[in-house]
Amino acid sequence: MMNSPDLTNPPAQYRPIPFWSWNDKLDPEELRRQIREMKKAGLGGFFMHARGGLQTAYLSDEWMECVNACLDEAGKCGIDGWLYDENGWPSGFGGGLVNGLGVKYQQKYLRHEYLDAADLEASERENTIAWYDAATLELLGEKLPKGTAGRLLRCYYEVNPFYVDNLDPKVVREFLKVTHKHYYDNIPKPLLAHMKGIFTDEPQLSRNGLLWSFILEEEYWKAYRCELLKELPLLFLGTPESDAVRVRFWSLVARLFAENFLKQIHDWCSEKGWLLTGHHVLEETCQAQIASNGAIMPQYRYYHIPGMDHLCRTEPSPVAMTQLVSVAMQFGQKQILSESFALSGWNINFFGLRWMFQQQFAHGVNLVCPHLSSYTLRGLRKRDYPASLFYHQPWWEDYRSVNDYFARVGMLLAEGKAVAEVLVLHPLSSAWCHFTGDESNPHLDFYTKTLERITRALDVHQIAHNYADEQIVAAEGSFEHGAIRIGLQSYRYVIIPQITNLSKPVLELLRKFAAAGGRVLTVRNRLEPEKLTVDGETAPAEVRAWFRALPAFDSEEAAAAAAAAELAEQRTVIT
Repeated sequence: MMNSPDLTNPPAQYRPIPFWSWNDKLDPEELRRQIREMKKAGLGGFFMHARGGLQTAYLSDEWMECVNACLDEAGKCGIDGWLYDENGWPSGFGGGLVNGLGVKYQQKYLRHEYLDAADLEASERENTIAWYDAATLELLGEKLPKGTAGRLLRCYYEVNPFYVDNLDPKVVREFLKVTHKHYYDNIPKPLLAHMKGIFTDEPQLSRNGLLWSFILEEEYWKAYRCELLKELPLLFLGTPESDAVRVRFWSLVARLFAENFLKQIHDWCSEKGWLLTGHHVLEETCQAQIASNGAIMPQYRYYHIPGMDHLCRTEPSPVAMTQLVSVAMQFGQKQILSESFALSGWNINFFGLRWMFQQQFAHGVNLVCPHLSSYTLRGLRKRDYPASLFYHQPWWEDYRSVNDYFARVGMLLAEGKAVAEVLVLHPLSSAWCHFTGDESNPHLDFYTKTLERITRALDVHQIAHNYADEQIVAAEGSFEHGAIRIGLQSYRYVIIPQITNLSKPVLELLRKFAAAGGRVLTVRNRLEPEKLTVDGETAPAEVRAWFRALPAFDSEEAAAAAAAAELAEQRTVIT
């Protein structure tokens, strides 16, 4: 903790860092002028963001001349230069250099179709993964055996040539080579001192249903000693075994994304002394985060400064904020970023900016990334996710007052110590059991809503709480001194919202905690009241009996009220 924080003039590291849209033919001297404007307005740095309208070739010698000029000027002004890792977004394709290497590097989706063997032509179907008997789901092979008759199910992959396979570590290594290493090799060492780190923007797996990767068969076997192809149809077809297959598959996907994309980039940046920041996509709901991320919370642990984004002039998602802040608290990440204000409109004012971010401050987010500061507004550029919060605004001369406010609050939050009394189990694995690639399934929204309701109810009672992600618990969870410990945080009170599935590590931890007198409250599942599984398999009768004996409530609001009353009583006794 800082001994005497200077609230009159907080350092650059706590000040807002805008997305600086490089959206035209760039001139080094104009870039330098704009940096001096940022300094005058109380901004702490800038993300050099290639964006629509750019007329200077991305990563060219001319581009690097501009980057180096900006780092030089940042050093003169005492603010921080930050790179942005892509030509547009989402991050990972290296301006087309990575996906341009062919199908192995390109994004793939899992698809299926039903066919009659009698109607098949002699030629093979492209991109086939495997053939199955449609009635029994028996695996027939990657190639259809001669003489096969009857109704068939074919699983195949569809290629998106415009993006990449972020599960494959070789693909990510290529991205690092063409982007991060290119910057490192072409920025003079003295200027690297003024370069703080790099922003990754919305890296993802799929926004078009179920995903596929050429590495999945081998990785599934290594993880579970099961053949993925034998189980593949159960990802989209309902059988008694489907839940277990889906839990295994999506748990693996989330882990591979975290390790092969985020951890690999994190480790490279750490070795070079760079900070990794940024955010993912579709973080707010269970149904949206599954295909795009597998699970969002395990991804955050590999950022030096984890982040989220908040679009439009609306209240931010309490779930998105709590997911992010929970991981940051558990892993000791002091600064927590939010890219905010995109699509807030040209008439956004200082009151609106503060209103939008105060709610994020209240949940622990503490570093503002204003979206957007446009190099120019020429032509259609003024329509790019407005507003542009930059020198062309009539209020620009007064903008420092807002940035000073953001910096003061952000510094106090970053240097203070956050404590959460309550741990809430995230219901994502219950949603995995229902995910077939169709995000409109009402079961998925049910588990999103139970998490949102318990979060809002605890917020009403001003009870600080974190989420327990089941993968993070498996890696970092323990029972110590009568409390559940996840990373750096300890919890003596647990609330389980409406769920159907528990992972084995979470179940074992909860039972130890409860046996030692720890309080575990549950909310009765109104959608699937009789169902309880462990890693997708039917829970033993003894586990079901233990779970049903826990204190249970008919609503999230009732559980939160009970927790508030008990915690208040404990504080009174302590006092």
